[in-house]
Amino acid sequence: MNILFVDNEPKLLEAIERMLFDRADEWNIRSATTAPEALRQIDSCRFDVVVSDVRMPGADGVEFLQTVHARCPQAVRIVLTGVVSEEYALRALPVAHQFLSKPCSAEELTQLIDCTHSLLALLSSPIVRDIVGNVEHLPPLPETYQRLSVVLANPKAGAEDAARIIREDPAIAAKLLQVVNSSFFARRMQTSDVCAAIVHLGLRTVRSLVLQAELFGSPLLQGQVQSFALRQLQERSTRVAGLASRILGGRPGRDEAFMSGLLCDVGQLVLAMTTPDLSKRANQLATTKKQPLQVAERDVLGAAHPEVGAFLLGVWGLPHTIVEAVAAHHDAEWIAHPRLDVPASVFLASALVDGRLPDDSLVARWSIQQQLPKWQRIAEGED
Repeated sequence: MNILFVDNEPKLLEAIERMLFDRADEWNIRSATTAPEALRQIDSCRFDVVVSDVRMPGADGVEFLQTVHARCPQAVRIVLTGVVSEEYALRALPVAHQFLSKPCSAEELTQLIDCTHSLLALLSSPIVRDIVGNVEHLPPLPETYQRLSVVLANPKAGAEDAARIIREDPAIAAKLLQVVNSSFFARRMQTSDVCAAIVHLGLRTVRSLVLQAELFGSPLLQGQVQSFALRQLQERSTRVAGLASRILGGRPGRDEAFMSGLLCDVGQLVLAMTTPDLSKRANQLATTKKQPLQVAERDVLGAAHPEVGAFLLGVWGLPHTIVEAVAAHHDAEWIAHPRLDVPASVFLASALVDGRLPDDSLVARWSIQQQLPKWQRIAEGED
C-alpha cells in the first residue's frame, strides 16, 4: 500500500516514519514538506492513502486536498492536524474522508491505516475505488450526522440535545416521526414530538436514521433519480433495518444491524450520481432479463452497489462489521463467521424483504429453521 504523509514539520515526518518502521515491509511510505512537492509525488505514483495537515505555510490545505482529489481520486484523504477553527474544519469536511488530531499515537495511526488497508484488500477493484473517489458530494459524512455524533460523544448529552439539532432540519424530523409511527418496528408508538421519538427509538438508532435521511435527501441525487424510486429504495432499506435488528433479538449487534440495513443500498445512490446513464441501463437490463440488480450492474459497470456502498462506508470510517454487512447483503460468501451475526442478519432481512428464502445450507449453517417462518411473516407485514 502506498501512503503519502504531508506536513511542513520535517521532525514530525521523521517521527511518523520511526513510528511506522515495523510496517516498512508492507507499506511504501513517502513524505513531503510542501504542497508542490506532494503533488509532484502524486503525479508519479498512485497513492492509496494521503495523510496531510490542513495548515501549511504558503498553501491552503483545503485547496491542496481538493487538488489531491482531482489528481488522485481513488486515494483516501486523512487530515492529521492540531486544533483548527470550526470554520476551517467545515471547509475541510467536503474533501477529507477522516480526521485525526495531533498528537496522534502510533497505535491510533496504524489502526486507522490498517483498517483502510483491510478495506482496500476486501474491495480491491479499481473500478469501485474510482467510482467512490469521483463522488463530489457524498464522501464526507453529512453535516447533521456529524453534529449529532459530536453531541452523542458527550456522556452527559440527552434526547433533548439531539432533538435541538434534528428540529433544525424539517425533512429529517419528518422522517424520524414517520418511522417511529410506522409498523417498521416491533414497539410502534404514536407521537408528533421529536424528543419523545428519540427517547423511544434510542440515540444510536436515531443517529443511523439521520445518516440515511441525509443521504437520500441529497439535492444532487434528487436530480438523478426519480422521487418515487428514492422513496421505494429508502422504504426498503428501513424495512431491512427493522427486520435485521429483530432477527438478532437479544444477541449483540442490534444497533449495527439496524444501521447496516439502513445503509445497505447506499451504493445504488453512488452509482446513480456518478454513472447515471450506466446505472439506468443496468436497471433496465435487470428488469428485461429478470436477474438480480447487482448481477446486471457488474455486467454493465464492472462493479455492483454492495461493494461500492461498502467501500464508501469504509472510507467514512464506519465499523468494519457494518462495511462487511453492506458488502454481504446480497451475497453470503462475503460473510466471514459461521454464526448468526450482524452481516448474516442483514443478508437474511434483505432476502426476506425481497420475497426470497435463503438456501437450505445457510438455514442449517445458522440454525434458524424454527425462526425463519416468523421472520418471513414480519417481512411480509403480517406480524
